[in-house]
Formats: sequence, structure tokens, C-alpha cells
Amino acid sequence: MQYVTGTVTVDDTADVVGSGTLWRNNVSVGNFFKIVGDSTFYEIGSVTDDEHFALTAAYTGTPGAGKSYIVIREYTENYKLKEIHKGDLDWHVAYNDAIKKIDEKINELES
Repeated sequence: MQYVTGTVTVDDTADVVGSGTLWRNNVSVGNFFKIVGDSTFYEIGSVTDDEHFALTAAYTGTPGAGKSYIVIREYTENYKLKEIHKGDLDWHVAYNDAIKKIDEKINELES
């Protein structure tokens, strides 16, 4: 299931600051983060405490505070395809991301 508690502040760095979040026990390195409504997932590189984590790359979307977010905590082991569950937000973005990765792997096999 996704973790969506609280809101976040993001800017053009890799640092994400939460408000009302409890990340220390609910998100992990390797989980995927995105802002609701955006189409880009970012991998979490470190979790400092309940309100701070860092991405493995700088955030490139629109900066701001009080943003709704998603952390995907379940994904396949080999290709990190994001798992989709009933009630997930922006599930179509995770689905499209998986389809693109599957298509790339099939193309590699056929080449």
C-alpha cells in the first residue's frame, strides 16, 4: 500500500520535508516518491527522521509547500515495478511506468 500521511515541501534539491508525516517507521530507502498529479517517480535515498528524507536525484517538478504525495513501498524485486492496490492514488502513473519498462525489456530480448 501507498504511504500518504501528511504533506510535503519540495524544491529543486533532493531534500523532502514533511509535515504531519511519520516516515521513520513507514518509508524506507529504495521506496518511490512522487507528488500527486505529477508523472515522475523518485527513489528515496535516505530517511533522516519522521519529517525528512532525501531522494537519489533532485526534484524537477514545481516547487512548493503543502503538497500531497505518494510513497510506494511495494514493488517487484528485479525491475522495481511498482505494485498497484485498490484505492491507490495516481495508480495509472505506476501502471504506465511498468508497461514502459516491460516494453523495453521485451525489445532488448528481441534485439
